[in-house]
Amino acid sequence: RAESNTFVREKRFVYSVTAPASLSVAAGEEAPTARLAVDAAVLPEVARSEIWQQDPQGERLVLPAAATADGAWSAPLADPAWPVWALVEGRTRAGNLLGSTRGPVYGAGAGPRPLAAVEIPPEPALVASSVSGEPAPQSPAPPAAAAWLMPAALFGGFNLLLILGGGAIWWLLRRRRGTPGYLLLISDEVPGAGDRAAENAREEAA
Repeated sequence: RAESNTFVREKRFVYSVTAPASLSVAAGEEAPTARLAVDAAVLPEVARSEIWQQDPQGERLVLPAAATADGAWSAPLADPAWPVWALVEGRTRAGNLLGSTRGPVYGAGAGPRPLAAVEIPPEPALVASSVSGEPAPQSPAPPAAAAWLMPAALFGGFNLLLILGGGAIWWLLRRRRGTPGYLLLISDEVPGAGDRAAENAREEAA
C-alpha cells in the first residue's frame, strides 16, 4: 500500500481454495463411466492418478483408466452400485507436494445402503420361584423404630445407673461429714461404740 497527499494506491490479492481434482460418474455407451478431471494447478507431467471401486466386502478393485482428450481420466465401472474412489498424487505449479483422495461417488440410482433397523428385544418377564406361578413370600421389613430402640434403652439404663451411683456416693459423704472425727474412729474400731459415744456427747451437751 502506497500513500501520498494526493492519492492512495492499494494492491490486493484474492485467493480461492479449489480441489485438485473432481470425480464424477456419467452414463457411458455400454456401462457407466467414472471421470477424473485434474485441476490446472497440478503439473500433468508429474501427476499420478488411480480410480477404483469398493465391493461390499471392502475389497478394492482398481479400474483401468484411460486418458481423454481434455486431460481427464476415464474408466468403466465394474458395478454401478459400488462406490467409486480416486487418488491424485503429484506436485502443484507452486512446487508443493500433492496427495488427495476423492470419493465416494455413486452412479445414477445408486447410493449408500441405509442402515438396517435394529429391533430391541422386549424385557424378559419376571420368573416366579414356585411352579404354581405364585410369587415367593417375602419377609416383612423390620419397622424403623426397632433400629434405634435397643441403643436408646442401653443409653437410658447407663444414665440411670450413673445417677443412682452418684446419689448414693453423695448421701454417704453427706452422712460421714455430719459425724465428728473421733466418733468415726471409735465406730471403726469397736462395733457399737459409735452409738454410745454419740449418746454421751448429747448428754454432756445437755
